[in-house]
Amino acid sequence: MVRTLRGVVAPGQAVRLIMDDGRYQHGYKVKSLVVWAPLMSRPGASEGFAVLSYVEVAPTSANAANAAQFGWANWSIGSQGATSDFAVLDPDHVIQQDAYIHSVGASLSYLIEIEPIDMTPPQAVLQLVKAQSQS
Repeated sequence: MVRTLRGVVAPGQAVRLIMDDGRYQHGYKVKSLVVWAPLMSRPGASEGFAVLSYVEVAPTSANAANAAQFGWANWSIGSQGATSDFAVLDPDHVIQQDAYIHSVGASLSYLIEIEPIDMTPPQAVLQLVKAQSQS
């Protein structure tokens, strides 16, 4: 069963995504991340970028080498009204703790689809160790 998290994040800010339910053998996989401008506006150069991360501090880049980051999305609209968007998600990443969505450049509405998963004790411990090394 897929669940959703949605809201608005201001530029340069972070929104805490409450995902830790206290059960270490339970986690979530991010299935999709979509961002867009919260206000309808006329065509004109505008863009925003979102990062999913384990840390509250705003990222200085969208860098796949940064192990604390596990999802990235972009939204833009050109002067002629053409839009462009993309999202990249780490397909093997399991979230067992609270995470953050950051906005760089503009206010962004977001919709995140997550799928709950249950793990065996060894799988859960492995994911906890990976998350500790990433934050």
